[in-house]
Amino acid sequence: MRLFSYSIAIDDGAAPNPFWGKCTLAISKPVLRRVIEKGDWVAAVGSRVGELDYSGKLVYVMKITEKMNHQKYHRYCKMMLNEKIPDVGHDDYRRRVGDCIYDFDENSKGRLIRSVHTEANREFDLGILNDVLLSDHFYYFGMQAVDIPDKFKTLIIEGSGPKSIKNQPVKNEFIAWIDKTFEKNKLYGDPQIEFYFDNPDEWIENYSLMRAVSDRADEDYSYSNDRLPLSHWNYFLALESDLKGVSRHIEIHKANYKTFSISLTQLFMASCSEIDVILKEVAKLTTLRKAKNIYDFFEVLSEKVPLIFSKKVSIPLYQIELIPFEHWKSDQPPVWWTAYNNVKHHRNTHYSDANLENCLNALGALYIVIYELILLYKGKSDREYSGNLIYEHLQPQQELFRLEGEDLWRDAAEGRTDLFGRRR
Repeated sequence: MRLFSYSIAIDDGAAPNPFWGKCTLAISKPVLRRVIEKGDWVAAVGSRVGELDYSGKLVYVMKITEKMNHQKYHRYCKMMLNEKIPDVGHDDYRRRVGDCIYDFDENSKGRLIRSVHTEANREFDLGILNDVLLSDHFYYFGMQAVDIPDKFKTLIIEGSGPKSIKNQPVKNEFIAWIDKTFEKNKLYGDPQIEFYFDNPDEWIENYSLMRAVSDRADEDYSYSNDRLPLSHWNYFLALESDLKGVSRHIEIHKANYKTFSISLTQLFMASCSEIDVILKEVAKLTTLRKAKNIYDFFEVLSEKVPLIFSKKVSIPLYQIELIPFEHWKSDQPPVWWTAYNNVKHHRNTHYSDANLENCLNALGALYIVIYELILLYKGKSDREYSGNLIYEHLQPQQELFRLEGEDLWRDAAEGRTDLFGRRR
């Protein structure tokens, strides 16, 4: 159990939505919704709202008792919480600020219902892994925000984004204080801002833009690497080290591409096996379904990670460049993957398939899929994230393999060049 805290800029009853017996956070705060888990707690601290200053005061607290994706949340609201589906013309303000704002009945991408958000917010609302948080154990104060005791001041936010690490020493005492002092599931005050729908176009545009700017800052904030796939990275580093050992006996050179050995076989099999594990994880994260074989993997990647097929990886020390997934088709796996299955099932007749070329492609492919998995955990796409991802988030660094443009980012990060590659 973790305790997250963040600064809430706009408390209008939509994010969070504390009405109808459940406190929900379905829109805005993309990073928080991505990383938090069932059983974790959230505490939101106020900020200045016009002439009113809620800075340093507690706006709401909730324990996450359920977490679901937006498609499931839409079905859930239709069956159990219809009041959360927004109706901007309703007399009851609570109905106007409903947070179940995406209808998936006829559109798999989600039709935006007229609400407090516009299409400018879609990226942050529905980003990869940005789930909906639900709670039936919450405390909402709104405009009656309460003072935070001095011993819990670590909850007060400095800068953008949610934080959790500094909260852990006080989490148990803070939760005990909340549970003892306040009545669970009670709304102590109205939202701090009332969302006006009298002039909806201008109001919605302005406020949705404000929330989008806040969410962009949230996305850019480096909050925690708790969920990054570090075990996969450490395994890759071990395999890369094994390749360095092999290079003492077999020169890493195109002239030796057809060379095979026991050491290369072990390295080849281990690399492909790890790729299989990671691609199953990618499929589960992006489609919520199990992928059983290479053909399922192709379907998932074609839909969710299409740029993977052209992604380059190099080994600068040996002047080798690879595009491991380049010739992968729906009915034709990569050559090295077919070789992997041949060696796995018919090693007596296909031992030579465990050669240097296939081994290098498998290791390069493993590096690429780890990168893609990290993007998913970060809620990003290839088009949104630059080549500094590995450098920034994974330590220690690999020695041999590089993604396209990675050396440029490394040099810039270490002050040797600017982002255009010009020497400083």
